[in-house]
Amino acid sequence: MTISTPHEGQHDIILASLDYVDGSVEVGDEQANENANKTLAHIEDVVIPFLREKYRVDGNVIFAGWSRFGRFATHALARKPELFDAAIIRSSAPDDSDLHDRVREMLENKPQLELFVYHSIGTEGNEADRRPIFERFKQVLQGAAPNGVRWQSEVIDAADHVDTFKLGLRSGLSAYFEASEQLLDHDGEP
Repeated sequence: MTISTPHEGQHDIILASLDYVDGSVEVGDEQANENANKTLAHIEDVVIPFLREKYRVDGNVIFAGWSRFGRFATHALARKPELFDAAIIRSSAPDDSDLHDRVREMLENKPQLELFVYHSIGTEGNEADRRPIFERFKQVLQGAAPNGVRWQSEVIDAADHVDTFKLGLRSGLSAYFEASEQLLDHDGEP
């Protein structure tokens, strides 16, 4: 795990990055899902408590994933949405209709869920192959997200798969914090 803390003048953000271990975030068949669940349990049982204790992180826990990690972020959203305040899913890897079904089922079964979901895709290169995945996930959010789940979908013009890594993260974080500020302005409390 890598921890990055802000420099003077930046927002109070701590980024925790998990190293990829072969197969640890793959989602799909039964064995892959078991490995992904172990990684998710590690995040829940070790990473988040460590960040809460060491850095006093309280709120604004954001799970961001790109490509195969985007697919893993979708898996995490379906399995443990309460772990995070937001999910930022960029240029998700090949489709798994079962994964979208699990997200839909989770959303339908958690009407009180409060969460922000951002997902994006580019328009260049192999991003066209991922567009149906993007559209299916957008349909899931449109059809099943309860009122407390705020979400945004974005097609990033002139971005290829690699570009979506940072452009989608920047847009997703901005959208999350903007949505959070709007809630504060409207309600007076988070």
